[in-house]
Parts: sequence; C-alpha cells; structure tokens
Amino acid sequence: MDKQLKRNVYWLITLLLLLFIFRLIGGYTILVEHVYFRYIYTAISATLRLITGWLPFSFGDILYTVVILIALLSIFKFIQKLVRTKEKKGVFLFSGLAKGLGIFIGAYLIFQICWGFNYFREPLSERLNITTDKVEKEQLKQLALFLAQRVNETHLKLTNDSLKQYKSTLSTKDLYEIAKTGYQEYPSFNFKFYSTKTSLYKKLLNYSGIGGYYNPFSGEAQVNTDPPKFCLPFTICHEMAHQSGISAEEEANFVGYLTALKTNNTFFIYSAELEAFMYTAGELGRMDSVARRQCYKSLNKGVKEDIREYKKFWLSHSSAIEPYFEWYYDWFLRSNNQPKGIRSYNEFVNLLVGYYDQKRTAQNK
Repeated sequence: MDKQLKRNVYWLITLLLLLFIFRLIGGYTILVEHVYFRYIYTAISATLRLITGWLPFSFGDILYTVVILIALLSIFKFIQKLVRTKEKKGVFLFSGLAKGLGIFIGAYLIFQICWGFNYFREPLSERLNITTDKVEKEQLKQLALFLAQRVNETHLKLTNDSLKQYKSTLSTKDLYEIAKTGYQEYPSFNFKFYSTKTSLYKKLLNYSGIGGYYNPFSGEAQVNTDPPKFCLPFTICHEMAHQSGISAEEEANFVGYLTALKTNNTFFIYSAELEAFMYTAGELGRMDSVARRQCYKSLNKGVKEDIREYKKFWLSHSSAIEPYFEWYYDWFLRSNNQPKGIRSYNEFVNLLVGYYDQKRTAQNK
C-alpha cells in the first residue's frame, strides 16, 4: 500500500475509533453532567471567552472565514493534482478522500470536546424538577392568554399607550451589558467571563432565517442585530444560555426567558414575554386556529404592530438558501441527541407550561 495512503487510512481509522468512544461516553449522562460539564467544558469555555471577550469584533466569524477559504483552496489544489496525476489516480483519490474525511471527523471531535457533549447532559426539566408531560390544548390556551396579559401590561409600562409601538433607544452594547445582569441573578446559569458579539455574517444570517448562534471554537455568543430590536434581548439571552452549557434549543429558549425576566429591565421582560407568547400561540394554532386568533385579538395594538414587523422582516428575507440551512441544522440537531430537530425550539412551550404549573402548585401550598 502507498505510504501516504496507509498513513491517511490509519489516521482515519484512529479518528473513527475515537468517534465511537465519544458516542459511548455520550450515553453516560452522569459522566457528562458531573465530569465533562463541571470540569472540562467549564474550563475550556471560560478560557475561550477570556481570550476572545476583549476583542471588539467577532473572532469566531473571522476564524470560520479563514477555515472555509483554506478548505476551498485545498480542494482546488487536490483537484488540480488529481487531474495532473497520470499513474495511480485511484490511490491518490482514495488517499485524499481519507484525509479529507479524517479532517472533518477531527473537527467534529474538537467540537464535541469544546461543547458538543452538552447535548448529552441531564435534561433541564429534571434538574429543575419541571414536569413536561404532553401538553393539552386547554393548557396552551390558558398559558397563551396569561402571557398575552403579561405582554400587554409590560407594553403599557414602556409606552403608556396601548396603540403605540415601543422603539428602544438602547444600543447593542447596552443590550449586551443588561443581559449579563440576568445571568448574574441566576447563579445556577451564570458563568465566568462574557463574550457576546454582533455577527459579521448578519446579511447571510438574515437570508438563512437565523437570529444568532454559538461558536464553540471561540466561545462567543454571536447575535444577528438586523431583526426588529424587540427580538434582540431574548436572542442575546438565548445565545448566552448556550455559553452556560445549555445545548438543547428548547432549554436555551427557556433559560433565555428566565434570565431576561431576571434583568428587571422592562424592555428585556417585554422581549421575553412576547417571544414566549408567539411560541405558545404558534403551538396552540396547530391544535386550534380559532383559539390562537382569540389570543392574538387580546393583544394591544402596539404589540400586534411589533408582531407584524417581525413577520414582515423575515418574509422580506426569505430566500432559496433558507430551506438548505434548515435541512442542515435539522440534521445536525437530530445527530446530536435532539430527535425532533429544529422542532426542538418549540418544546420550550412544554417547559413554560410545566414551570408555571409548578409555580401555581407552590403558591397554593
């Protein structure tokens, strides 16, 4: 066997064995929760945030750009060499493919070490003793009406006029600073060092339907600041939840909701409650569209204008690439212990129902 081919095949087999071992480790929730999360992830993520947090720009976005350019250049050079090779083309091709696959698996293993094992942690509902049984239509309706009332009250605190939209004057930097206070009020979710950045890829994210993302290789919470401003507080808190080691999307939504409320900033509270309402009303609509319309009708006119602005923004940025991003991310989540894929975001509603049921039970004792 050709020496280069042999080396690449051995390298690939070794990485595949490591991948198998990593998958086995992921099956031991206690090990992931009490060893990986408490010691390995906490140390790695804190170090990354310490390194990148002081930078005024997104280091992670630049890192991705460099890696993509290097990958494209390498593929181009490989194809050139393949075309020019006259002997043992099959050996050269197989060797190159083995090397490429090995690099891909190696990057995935680094991802697992930096953050990916968090997908196999103990569910947040169990850690917080929240019951997340199948939610009935009436429960959704009551929660939607409750949240609509909360949204209306918070909206009036901001505007003193139910007919007006609220236009925040807070800067993006202000929003990042306020978000920290919510986590500082929740010791179980707080973490050392903060690194929240405005993504350099905002335009691409707009046309991909993405409000933000966590970069596990730089430790940065990346935020798309182009959507309507009332969306940003919740998005920021959601992405910071990922930094705290919350990987599941529904759990990041829930932690983002709780921490936004803890900021005691009326605009943050409004953002979180309106997002929670939209998620809940969306789930209710799948069971009863009439009930959903009734809940929407109960909203202040100014709140309805915010929802229209939100829908208009994303509709104006719908594109041909969005379905491909959705397909990829759905596959990515399913392959990382989230069997419902992108529908996982909506499981946030189950956590909300269980959370408020828990609060009512405690109050009635």
